[in-house]
Amino acid sequence: MTATLAFDTPMLLVNCIATEPHFWTSETDFMVKSIFDRHRGRHLTLAEICQEPFRSLLVSATLLKERGYQVVDNTPDDIRAAVAYKLDCMDGLMQRLDEKNPLLKQYRTMMVHDPLNFGMALPAQPFLEAHPELLDLEREANIVS
Repeated sequence: MTATLAFDTPMLLVNCIATEPHFWTSETDFMVKSIFDRHRGRHLTLAEICQEPFRSLLVSATLLKERGYQVVDNTPDDIRAAVAYKLDCMDGLMQRLDEKNPLLKQYRTMMVHDPLNFGMALPAQPFLEAHPELLDLEREANIVS
């Protein structure tokens, strides 16, 4: 276990990928890499990315590319917004996502299959606001593997 986890140090993690469950603490905010499905012409939802059989593909960029998926890094704007959000939350200028927030409710619904995939961490609010396709509850999780 790292010192940041042992002491519940506030963290902001960027460009995360969900190959396996994480033991991130409640003081952690994160942003995942997006996955674009070239066959269907759309980004995958968090549920699609984090469930098997797709999650097993995340260990190999080559395998993803061969199957028609493109891994998309967090943009500099996404990272700047998340850093500002995290600092504002730490300084008490802004409240972190809580259970009353509709975005967190959508996230919890999306991740019902594996609610602790990201440990106790929360997605960075600005990232969810900028990427509603990750929480598209209308879409069925139907992965081409």
